Order: sequence, then C-alpha cells, then structure tokens
Amino acid sequence: LQLDCCTTGCCMAIRIEEPRMMMTSLRHHAILLIAFLVLDMGYIVSSQLCSGSVASTSNTGIITDGSGVATYGVNQHCSWIVAPTTRTSFMFLEFWNFSTEACCDRVVTYSCVTDDCSISNKTANYSGHVLPRPVWYQVGVMRMTFDTDDSTVDYGFIARYSAFNTLNNCPGSGTNWSSLSGSISDGPSQYSNNMLCYWIIAPTYAGRVTLDFASFSTELNQDYVTVYSCLQPNCSSVGALLGSFSGDLGAFSVSSSTGAMAVYFTSDSSNVRDGFVASYSSTLATRLNTCPDSGTLLAGVTGQISDGPGQYQILTQCTWTIAPTGAFYIRLNFTSFATEVGADFVRVYSCAASDCSSPTLLASLSGHISPAPVTTTTPVMQVVFSSDLANVDDGFVARYSTYFSCPGTGVLTGTTGTVTDGPGPYNDNSDCTWIIAPPGAPAVTLSFSSFYTDPCCDFVTVYSCPTAACNSGLSLLGSFAGTTVPTAVVSPTGIMKVTFTSDDSVHYDGFLATYTVPPDCPGSNTNLTSSNGTLTNGPGNYQPGMVCRWMVAPPGATSITLNLASLSTVTGDFLRVYTCTSASCPTPVLVSEWQGQVASTTLALANRWVLVVFQSAPALSSVGPGFVMTYQANYGGGCYGSCELSTVVMFASRCARVLSCSRAVRGRGEAGGRPPALTGRPRSLFLLI
Repeated sequence: LQLDCCTTGCCMAIRIEEPRMMMTSLRHHAILLIAFLVLDMGYIVSSQLCSGSVASTSNTGIITDGSGVATYGVNQHCSWIVAPTTRTSFMFLEFWNFSTEACCDRVVTYSCVTDDCSISNKTANYSGHVLPRPVWYQVGVMRMTFDTDDSTVDYGFIARYSAFNTLNNCPGSGTNWSSLSGSISDGPSQYSNNMLCYWIIAPTYAGRVTLDFASFSTELNQDYVTVYSCLQPNCSSVGALLGSFSGDLGAFSVSSSTGAMAVYFTSDSSNVRDGFVASYSSTLATRLNTCPDSGTLLAGVTGQISDGPGQYQILTQCTWTIAPTGAFYIRLNFTSFATEVGADFVRVYSCAASDCSSPTLLASLSGHISPAPVTTTTPVMQVVFSSDLANVDDGFVARYSTYFSCPGTGVLTGTTGTVTDGPGPYNDNSDCTWIIAPPGAPAVTLSFSSFYTDPCCDFVTVYSCPTAACNSGLSLLGSFAGTTVPTAVVSPTGIMKVTFTSDDSVHYDGFLATYTVPPDCPGSNTNLTSSNGTLTNGPGNYQPGMVCRWMVAPPGATSITLNLASLSTVTGDFLRVYTCTSASCPTPVLVSEWQGQVASTTLALANRWVLVVFQSAPALSSVGPGFVMTYQANYGGGCYGSCELSTVVMFASRCARVLSCSRAVRGRGEAGGRPPALTGRPRSLFLLI
C-alpha cells in the first residue's frame, strides 16, 4: 500500500500493489481507505453511518454507507441525489466495494427527470456479494438509495460517480484484447476533459494478466484509472477491485489472477495531465487443484458438495453441475463457509440445460459470512469454486435439495379439468401450483376422489382469488393433509389457486381432484335493469355446485319489492338477498336468507340495488326443484332528490320519520315520471313505518 502526500493541503492517493497477495484484513482496509483519504474534493464522506437524504452538486464524488472498516447498521435508510450545478448529460458509476445481506439490504439507482428527483426511473437494484460492473447513463441527475432491514448486516459499499457534459474516447477504447500481450493509453499527448474510456483485457487461455504502467500522471483525486478482475472473458461480471489510481504515481503494476481484467479511465471537466501508458502481459493457466466430485454431473435429488477436508489449496478450480432428472428448481444451503475475502470465490449459476452453455450468475460468494440459500429458477445448477495464488482458508460445505413440480401445473382455463400430483407416490420436495381461471366462470368447484399425504408435513392448500393473477387478496378455502378425502370446496369468485407442497422425508400416493364450473341459472350473473322480472334456477331440479347471482338495479328506482313464489331446497342449499350501495356491490349487506321449504313470501327493500344469490352445495346426494322469485321496481313513495331525517314522532302505535326534502315529492301513482321541481322552502313528508 503506497500513500503519496502532496505539499498543499492533505492530498493522498491510494495505490494497491498486487491486492490479491495482501493479507485479507490489510486488503479490506486498503479498499475502504480509498474513500476516506480523499479529502480535498469536497466529498461528503465520514465515519458515521449514512442516514436521511444528502444532495450533491459536484461533478464527481464518492457515495458510501458510512460504515468504514466495520459493518453498517440495521434499519438504515439513506438517499443521495446527484444534481451537478453545471448541468451534465452523462453519469458514470463504479463500485469499489460491495457486500450486503443478499435478501434484504439493497442499493437502488434511479435516473431523474427533475432536479429534486420527484419524477424518476429505476435503473438498477443491487444486493448481495457480487461487485456490480461499472455503468454509465445518459442522464443529468441521478439518485441512489440504501435501505437495510432489522436483521443481518454486512460491510456495505463504496461507489464513485462522475458527471459529463460530453464524452471523449481514448485510442482502442471499447476493445476486447485477446492477444497474450499489448498496450493501452489515453492517447499520444495530454488527455482531454470528459474522458470515459474502457478496455477489456482477456488473453486466450491466460491464467494471470499483469498490467505494467510505464508512466502515470492524472489530476489527483479527480481523474481515475480503475482496474477490476473479470469473471468471464467478456467481463460481463467483475470479480474484485484491483485498484483505483489517481495522481502522479510513476511506474507500477497490477495483476489479475482470473486471467482477465477491465480497465476504466475517467476525467472531469477541468485540468488535464500527461495521462498514462501501460502494457500488459499474460501467463498461461497452470495446473489447477480440484475438489471431491468436481467435474461430475450430480443427478441425485439431494447431495453435498465441498472443497474437501481441511483447508483448500491455492489455485483450486472446481465445478459441480447439479441436474437431477425431472427437477423443477434446485436450492443450495451452506452449512459452513470461509474463504479469502475478495480473492477466493464460490459462484453459483442457473442453467437451462446440463451443459450450462449459457449460465446466469446467481451469487458470487467470498469471505466469512454464511451466505443465504441460493435458489435457481431452472432445473440445473452449476457451482464453481476458485482460489488464487495466495492465502487459503477452511473452505465451504453446502447441501443441495431438488424441488419437483407436478403434471399440468400453471393456469387452467377449461371449464373442467384434473389437478393431481401425478401417478404413483409423489416426490419429496414437491412444489406445485395450479391457477384455475375459466373465463366468465361464476364459481369453481374442486372435488377430491382420492387423498393420501403425510399428515404432518405434506399439504394441499386451496384459495379463492379476486383476479386471475392470484397474487394478492387471497381467501383460504382449506388446507388438507392425511388420509381423509376432503369435501368439495367452492371458490365463489370463479378463480381458484391450488398448491401442493411436500417435505424431504416420507411420501405417499398423493391426491386426485377434478374441478368443474357449475351451470348458470337462466339470466344469472348479470345486471337486471328492467322494472320487473323473474329469477329462477331454471326448469326442473337444480344441480350441485350452482352459484347464481342477479344484480337487480333498474335505473331511477327508489325501492325494490321481491316476491318469493316458492322455494324447495335440501340442507346446505340457500337463497340469499343482499342490499348494496352500487351496482358493483363492493360491500353487500345480508338482509334475508331462505332454505328448505318456503311457500310464499314478500320482501320490500328501500334500496335501488339488490343482489340475489342462489347456491347449492358442490356434492349432493339429492336436489330439489329450487325457487321462483319475481321483482318489481318502485319509483314513488319518497322524495326525489336529497332528503334528511328531521325528527321522529309517534302516531298511536306507529312511528313516523319526518323527512325534509329539497325537491318535489312523488305521489303514489307517479311511477317513473319526473315531477316538476318545486320552488321555495323545502317541504316535509311523513313516512309511516
């Protein structure tokens, strides 16, 4: 570690020589010191944890959680808005360190439309232990937030931003160098302002790449060359920060033991220097040490992987491909973890096929904090462990579990279908979901014909959903386990979600269920706007599992009269009447319920929206004729317009409510007619009850 102090002020530049060769604690401190020793730029950097909102008007700056060499705190909520005083058009952001709780502590960046960032678009969401690759945006104002939960903490992050009016390039910028040697430079003379250049150096078959700077002179703490190791030849993921360099440093070298590196150069809008000239060389990969079962295709539904007993060796390179037959997804749980921080990594990938030709990086893990479980979204997982030339540790032990789906999962839109775990005993770690959403279905009935699961641990759970997405507002209809065949369940919304989960122990024959959409009643599941009509379950006996609704809502009606001509149902079947505040009936109020045998009855409702529901049980040994009902809309007997209760008086044994009406009163015979408006003071009307 070299610290160069200038004579004016306290200007320090950090240079990291061979950071992978340092002791773990020294390298960790060196990376963090970069932020805390840059004092002449007006950066808002301190040893205190960040909190609240901070605004920066500088063109360059450093953003950090403020934890220094320690860990950040729980329940931190920080926000930074970068809005340079001189309006710019581009932002460049690079991270020098990044380590947060993977599940819950996040750094989020936004591009802002307004200076106060009240209107913005999310550009990235970072969490975990993968060092983000540098990015640049065509935006003048940027916002970054950092939020932590109330549990696990980590070492946090350090990021540096630069804002540009225009962008200038260097010779060969944007090139991927694959030859074993070469050179890079900012140009033949002094570099320009607003430079943004990058080179990817990935020689074919290289095991190590060394970049030798013959000369180096940049504006101290303003113009930087930053070097990262790369995890792939195209550097789609960076591994570790190898160094961030600024000032008059002369000749020095930096190396990457991954065989690839990315180099970035940025300059601000003022002051230039002679820049840098560097050449790179590479050595071919040497023999690598391996781990137990490395290179093996693991097809068991569960298993264990490890670097081996005791401490691992330097230059270890191990790969496990986990591809159990019929897998839905795979989860990896670490039981122990200790590797050289920032140098020796366990990387977990999700793959579409067993050859892992196009892997997706899920996690890049290093250090001594036990990682959270890692789960694929595909049926194949690949785990890669690599160590460098210096320092070793105890390594890791991890167990994987395979989770299986069931046949026919997904969204079912037919009017009838089957839901089952499949033929024969179900799998351990089953995780199956069906969403049953036949278009226009008034209800969905699920009937079980067989059922046998582990009573303690393997469950079929059924929900009613308000929408086909079934992601919120679910109502639990039942959760079943054991050997008793459940009774049929009905989703009155016409949308149902069914899940089946099993653990990793005993398993049995599972279940078989059939869903059906009940038949409609004539004219049901619609709004009735005529002034009168008939409601019935139809000719002949009704059928099991019927759910029929009628919304009686004649325009302009002031009240509704229902006449139940007959009702004949068996136990469990009912006819219900609700009043509503609108035709959509968001909060129905039950006013009457009939079941069994009813000869005739009349129900007068002082409401213009009435919901009638007829429902029969999904599994019936017998049914009945059902019901016949008529309705009549009334348009008189009240005030037209707004009224309010004035007083209550007694007339003999009857009670009268006195209403004060601001419009004319309809007479009993003025059904549907609009009376002329009255002028003068409001009138009163006595309604006898």
